[in-house]
Amino acid sequence: MFKERPIYVKSIQSTLPKFSIMSVGTHDFNILKGIKQERKHMHYTIHFVLSGTGYFNLNDKSYEIGSNQIFITPKNKMMSYYPNLNDPWTYVWFDIDGNQEEINVLFKLLNFSIDNPVLKSFYFNDIKDVFKNLFKYENDDTLYPIYLNDLFLQIITILLKEQYRYNFDKLDYVDKAVKYIELNYSDPNLKVSDVINHVSLSHNYLTNLFKNKYNLNIIEYIISLRLNKAADLLKSPNISIKYAANFVGYDDVAHFSKAFKNYFNVSPSIYRKTY
Repeated sequence: MFKERPIYVKSIQSTLPKFSIMSVGTHDFNILKGIKQERKHMHYTIHFVLSGTGYFNLNDKSYEIGSNQIFITPKNKMMSYYPNLNDPWTYVWFDIDGNQEEINVLFKLLNFSIDNPVLKSFYFNDIKDVFKNLFKYENDDTLYPIYLNDLFLQIITILLKEQYRYNFDKLDYVDKAVKYIELNYSDPNLKVSDVINHVSLSHNYLTNLFKNKYNLNIIEYIISLRLNKAADLLKSPNISIKYAANFVGYDDVAHFSKAFKNYFNVSPSIYRKTY
């Protein structure tokens, strides 16, 4: 099998951070009762939501989290997380700990941070396949820690594959988001969350992609598109300001006029007189 390369040697410098798995478990809140009170954890915990939904509050931010999403709870910080009573979540969790610098490297690799503690994985089914063997060897105190580390490294590999996919395909995500906006900008109910859900990326990640490409966040891009479309319409003397405002997604003409003046430094009525 190695006839073409009978001798092969390559030195490898490990880039994997060093950390320890302190404990692992599953929680099914169809059976268990959640805790809404704020609390601290003595370890970092990574949760993999298999089904249902729940809520996570950290640093004055609130997140609604559902199946196929992953979230981290930080060490020694006040927070709260609990199930949606109408659709309780079930998740697998890993408590991890280690040198703070190493933990930071791990989270950076996985695109996690305190400001971005939630991810949605395209490869979550692969992660679920790993979990099918989560309790294998659980009664063997010698083998199970080694086996569990191997499973966790498999999960990290899956998530890293996802990050590399993002790097290769990130412009595709921006283009997909832009096409969605262009098809829906005239809808006054269009929200940033609609765009995010359409491309299935986290808010922070998609915002960063927009800023890198357009130097605008998502809502700024939507506003810019709407107002430039309105400006084009106002070049026609037969189109009223109200019609132009409604066409690009503004129900309130006064709100439209204020936004237009802030963007072009002239009111819609003065703008159209220049054309």
